[in-house]
Amino acid sequence: MRLLLGNQFPYSHGVVSGGIIFKSASLDLNFAKNKSLVDSKTGRNLVTFTRASSGTYVGSDGLIKTATTNLLLRSEEFDTTWSASDASVSTNQTIAPDGNTTADKLVCGTGTPLFQGITQSTTAIASAARFSVYVKAAELDQIELRSFSPTDWAVFELSTQQVLSQSGSPDATITDAGNGWHRCSIASSSSGATSFRISLASGGSRTFTPISGAGVYLWGAQLEQSDTVGEYVPTTSTINSAPRFDHDPTTGESLGLLVEESRTNLLLKSENFVTWSGFRKSVTSDQALSPAGLLNADLAAAIESNSSGAAISNQFTPSTTTYTFSVFAKANTTSALLLRPQNTGTFPEAAEAYFNLSTGQNGGVSDDGLVFTNSSQQIKDCGNGWYKCSVTFTLASASFTANVRIYIIDSVGSLSVTSGASFYVWGAQLEEGSFPTSYIPTEGSTVTRAADVASITGSNFSSWYRQDEGTLFGDAQTPFAVTGFPIIADGRVSTTDIVQIGFVTEARSVGYVKAGNVDQAVIYNPGLTGNRRRRIAFGMKADNFSVSTNGSALVSDASGNMPTNIADLYIGSRTGTNFLNGTIRRLTYWPQRLSDPILQKVTR
Repeated sequence: MRLLLGNQFPYSHGVVSGGIIFKSASLDLNFAKNKSLVDSKTGRNLVTFTRASSGTYVGSDGLIKTATTNLLLRSEEFDTTWSASDASVSTNQTIAPDGNTTADKLVCGTGTPLFQGITQSTTAIASAARFSVYVKAAELDQIELRSFSPTDWAVFELSTQQVLSQSGSPDATITDAGNGWHRCSIASSSSGATSFRISLASGGSRTFTPISGAGVYLWGAQLEQSDTVGEYVPTTSTINSAPRFDHDPTTGESLGLLVEESRTNLLLKSENFVTWSGFRKSVTSDQALSPAGLLNADLAAAIESNSSGAAISNQFTPSTTTYTFSVFAKANTTSALLLRPQNTGTFPEAAEAYFNLSTGQNGGVSDDGLVFTNSSQQIKDCGNGWYKCSVTFTLASASFTANVRIYIIDSVGSLSVTSGASFYVWGAQLEEGSFPTSYIPTEGSTVTRAADVASITGSNFSSWYRQDEGTLFGDAQTPFAVTGFPIIADGRVSTTDIVQIGFVTEARSVGYVKAGNVDQAVIYNPGLTGNRRRRIAFGMKADNFSVSTNGSALVSDASGNMPTNIADLYIGSRTGTNFLNGTIRRLTYWPQRLSDPILQKVTR
């Protein structure tokens, strides 16, 4: 097949958007289709991803899920955070399951101790947890995995793929991972401070006569809050969580990679409304399937009729900043809901947002205009009758006691309630920020979701990037009004040399080039009001820059130089700032400045 680029490209819009032009790209991260970080061009994962906490997302079934989080540190560096007993660790001895020479070897010592192995101490999870590691036979063919407080252990034989012996309740598993590798795991019933150990074994036991220099290969240790083995998530000096590939909760459409800034849920017991205070209300636990698909949604009901409604409430310590209060709700005998953050001591210092849980519509928002200001509201259909309702407000002062209330009422716009009126609630969240982000569950303390940080660096970057010209394409969207210049992609060296595409406002997107600490091209593409999904193509070459968004007419700049030392690409943020707080369906780069007609066609 003949490869056609630039002005030679004759194909119609349908073929362009269908993918032929994408075949000439040097980088193609098709997050929505692949639901992974793998580059479609090379079949390799070029992206380094970290989030030092757990995080939730919407799965293809429309349910809220929690991404796998590895709670162990230095998951591929067994000579560091892991402490050895008699055994030793030789680093980077063979090819790991990911194709890199990063697998370590656990080697026998010369003594005869109770065990020869390595241990990592951590704080275990009170609920289900699973400890796993990739193992490959060398001179030895057996290994023991053990957790403590209480003790659960199992001995695995790799050649026969069997569990030879076990004690406690390990629910041991061993699976073939290819090329001689096996992934071994045990369940842990431990809670509180504990340790996890990997020991050499022989004859079905960790106690054996050691053979000097003999051992097994190790890679990819993981401790996760699950009763099954999840996808492996590498860690270094902090815990790490898997990237999140989000979906539309009502259609199941894949939206791509979710990238969000760090946020903290300031409310305690976010799913346990029985513990919340309030008035003229009753709360019954576990009465309906929640947006997570579990029977853990509570029923909130009025227990008497009153012109001032019934409410459940939770207190917080206010600051002079902007907050967003949200909750998932589902109609039962009433479909009217009021969210009211307020000063508990001074009426009417509050913000009020009404919602209709039957029609899925906002019912109006207001505030006192002095202490609670700039209030807005949002309602989002989450499927199966559930809606995420939120109110955003700014506090001009904070010298008072505050709470957030969820009112049970009969109709939108009125506080009146009839005894027995009820709806279902789940997943309350109060966070600092001007829009709601993905749900952060809490129990007895506040919980912070760390930022999603995705980047391509080193040879993974230089293998596809061209310094003197190129075309950068991004297909991304935000679920809220655009604020704060959210970034889709940011290639740079320090702050002096940059190539970048992103959102600017509800009405504009941007292509930006900086070289030698001087702006070279700053191209705003207008006329996009209300469209929060942007397909942006930015053609870049000295004295020849153009941007098209969503098939709009191009905006061009015929002067400016290209930076010649770009070394990194940040995805969905700008070195830890200007987070997209949305999803990226696709991110593509061509090592040519595509023609203006193609820039326009590829974004339709």
